[in-house]
Amino acid sequence: LMKWGIDIFQVDKLTNGNPLLFVGWAILASPYSQDAMIKTLRDANQNGGGSDTDIKNMQGYHFIDKYEISQVCMVDFLRATESNYEKENPYHNSIHASDVLQTTHALLTGMNGKRFATSDLELFSVLVGAAIHDVGHPGTNNNFQTNTYSETALIYNDNHVLENYHVSLAFRQILGKDGNPTLNIFKKMRQNDFMKCKKLITEVVLGTDMTQHFQKLNIVKNLPMENE
Repeated sequence: LMKWGIDIFQVDKLTNGNPLLFVGWAILASPYSQDAMIKTLRDANQNGGGSDTDIKNMQGYHFIDKYEISQVCMVDFLRATESNYEKENPYHNSIHASDVLQTTHALLTGMNGKRFATSDLELFSVLVGAAIHDVGHPGTNNNFQTNTYSETALIYNDNHVLENYHVSLAFRQILGKDGNPTLNIFKKMRQNDFMKCKKLITEVVLGTDMTQHFQKLNIVKNLPMENE
């Protein structure tokens, strides 16, 4: 998953239409997810007597330990998030979300993009943001929402309409009136860290508004090279 160019459609087939659940678990729960896969393969090969892996020394984000997230909670959060993606949407579906999450992971790890992060909280926020960035997408764009005076456009006053909706839906499934607190992967975070995380996730998702694309692209192009 650290490599560029993973065939995400093949991942979708291999996971029986649950690519976000698998890719999200493999990345966000690493290295516990890798350890579980190693043990499963060992048992399948009837070689269960091998030595246990040392989780602390395995490569991965270690978010499970840092933020005291139970693996069951992480899996349930990803499963619920995936279920909120519209399967009938031909593009903005959970396959696309998985692709964006895996690409973000490849940029951070395989291409060492995480050297630009100032904290583990930033890395966690960026990756969660990638997972939820299009959740509930109806298949129409912001202009359509605004021009048809949709309920969503009216709620968000024509401002980053769908992007605001995606973030709101992701947090409402946990914290809203009808939310499920057992999905709360942020539960054990200190309040200050959670507020920072929520703000960062919101910024990540709002930043996917394509009206800002070329402005952000120019900023990246004008960044000084490492050897300058």
